[in-house]
Amino acid sequence: KKPDVKGRSTGHAAATAGSQRLIHDLQVHQTRLEMRNDDLEEQVRERTAKLRQINTTLTQEIRFEKLIADLSARFVHVPADRVDGEIENAQRRICQTLGLDRSTLFQFNGPDGEALLTHSWAIEGFNPVPKISMEKLFPWALKRIRSGKTIQYTSLDDAPGEAATDKASVRRFGPKSNITFPLIVGGEVLGGLGFGSLKAERQWPESLNSRLQLIAQIIATTMD
Repeated sequence: KKPDVKGRSTGHAAATAGSQRLIHDLQVHQTRLEMRNDDLEEQVRERTAKLRQINTTLTQEIRFEKLIADLSARFVHVPADRVDGEIENAQRRICQTLGLDRSTLFQFNGPDGEALLTHSWAIEGFNPVPKISMEKLFPWALKRIRSGKTIQYTSLDDAPGEAATDKASVRRFGPKSNITFPLIVGGEVLGGLGFGSLKAERQWPESLNSRLQLIAQIIATTMD
């Protein structure tokens, strides 16, 4: 009897095809496992980043709450001859805690009096604004502050055309971005407290604005 060569060939071919399908299925399964592993690693990275952000935010909030408590306590009992030094010390600590470059404070000499810049602090490498009269330099800004309105811009281009004189003064003294709050006590506007970014433009999120507004209220009470 002759060997069944044809049958053997067919069986071998079937076995080979089966092995190839098995190898293919294993490769597909391995690829799917690798994709799932990549997805899991990405999820872990995202969650880790979120946790770090939450931790950073909580740390900043704790530092800010401690700063507020300390400033409030210091201003309550500060002697009159030390108020100026305490205000500038507060400006420094606020900027360092919140990552700002400069703070300026100006006061009105009476309800309709001249606006004089009296206190300023800036980070290393930049100069504080000198003690000057602000009336001719910032007429548009002073009008808004006297009406109890906050001034805020991320870019100097945000300011309206009527603020042309103010823009020229900002280009002279900086900053690139600024927010200034009116200092109000008993319904009277006593001056303004500003914070700025000198190195680059920055946004002013509501969370930061509310903190700075609270600080402005605290400092305003020392000027009453």
